[in-house]
Amino acid sequence: DALDEGDFVEQSSSAINPQNSNSPVEFPFGGGGGPDMSSPQVMGSYPSDGMTGVPVDFTFIGFGFNKPMSSSTINTTNVSLTTGGGANLCSSVIYNPFPSNYEPQAKCSLSASLSPSATYIFTVGIGVQDMSGNSLDQNSFTAGNQSYTATFTAGGAGQTFTNTMPPSVIGTSPFPGGFNI
Repeated sequence: DALDEGDFVEQSSSAINPQNSNSPVEFPFGGGGGPDMSSPQVMGSYPSDGMTGVPVDFTFIGFGFNKPMSSSTINTTNVSLTTGGGANLCSSVIYNPFPSNYEPQAKCSLSASLSPSATYIFTVGIGVQDMSGNSLDQNSFTAGNQSYTATFTAGGAGQTFTNTMPPSVIGTSPFPGGFNI
């Protein structure tokens, strides 16, 4: 076989492996070869959907996403906590793509304590977008974009963090298994 110069592909770096039109396709940086078309989803919230006995002195709703998000779209316009049509109880919404341990990516800070035994609806709307401008779609099997919704119920008047979190031992001295003490 005679080699044709037009059959070879120029590479951007000085590679030692020549390629021709029969070689595998090289993807640009980031892989995939095309724009990001996948819709983001909320991966959960706390309190979660169906939860009961949520402490009335809860100060924020924590939630996270399955991909990096556009922080400018995560705000009180697109994230809300209501009792079913009332005022939004989220006084502010903060997004941190790299939270520390035990911290959620996003927080809806509450403007007031929860009312005892009241039912609340937490919603992250379709106005929330990822870095590529794709809108939230919590259920991609249903036509159109779907919001994330979690409905939960607050506990009784005396049910607070103070009396719902049992004490725990975080360490002892001497530690278990110590000898020659």
